[in-house]
Amino acid sequence: INLLKVEVQAPPRVRELQLASVPIKKEMKKQVLGTGFAALLGVALVGAGITLFERRTNRLFRSMDLSGATSMNLIGTLPDLTSAESMPAGDGKSLLDDEFMEGIDKVRLHLTRNFLDSRSQAILVASAERGEGKTTLAGHLAVSLTKSDRKVVLVDANLRHPEMHTHLGLPESPGLSEAIRGDQNLQEVVQRTTIPNLWFLAAGRFDGIAQQAIGREKLARIIDRLRQEFDYVLIDGHALLPVADSYLVAQHCDAVLLVARKYVSRKHLVEQTYERVAELGIPHTGVIFMGEASK
Repeated sequence: INLLKVEVQAPPRVRELQLASVPIKKEMKKQVLGTGFAALLGVALVGAGITLFERRTNRLFRSMDLSGATSMNLIGTLPDLTSAESMPAGDGKSLLDDEFMEGIDKVRLHLTRNFLDSRSQAILVASAERGEGKTTLAGHLAVSLTKSDRKVVLVDANLRHPEMHTHLGLPESPGLSEAIRGDQNLQEVVQRTTIPNLWFLAAGRFDGIAQQAIGREKLARIIDRLRQEFDYVLIDGHALLPVADSYLVAQHCDAVLLVARKYVSRKHLVEQTYERVAELGIPHTGVIFMGEASK
């Protein structure tokens, strides 16, 4: 009886915090939508990851990735671009002592002995896309060619995005655009650099008139005139895939060097560009791979 009294007098062990209620339809709808959105987001992230992986695996990792293409002429490899991709602005003398020059000199010897012939004077350096190292190669190769006691003119035919003049410490204009339009004579726009045996033809002030004139005979006459005055005419062109400028320049050249860069160039685009250039019937076409590990 005493225990029963204690139990009756004790406070309730269960407290009522809130009356129970059935969830309304709006709250259930939010939960369903939230779950569905999370699922879609997960699928999208997985798809983006797969796409990113596929794009990355399509990049070039070594020169052997290109040598597997039977129609492609791989004519040389160069070491990593770490010392050359940031070509300093200045008078160009820094290129003479660049560590990258050792690899460039080897490529130059191979080009002059095994790839080019005595009539191969006008050489276009180009790439499939921007940022693959063509300006770096053109600048260093031009300097290397002067070491063989040859007169070299470096032409910046990347009229839309000229860069070479900053590395040589020379004005961008007047240059090729003015010569194509007929605003100035060719002799007036070719500049002497501080490097022995090296001259420079800047891009100049590009406009619609110059763009239309690229595909006409005036450009061919300019290149022929440079052939008469110099041993080598080395042309830094625009990337080939975005616009047709470099294709128009290439048809007046004796050789085309395509640049492919490790981790940057995409194999199918390099192959596609190579095939298009080969269709132009240029005597010599080859690829130089940048980023090969030193042995």
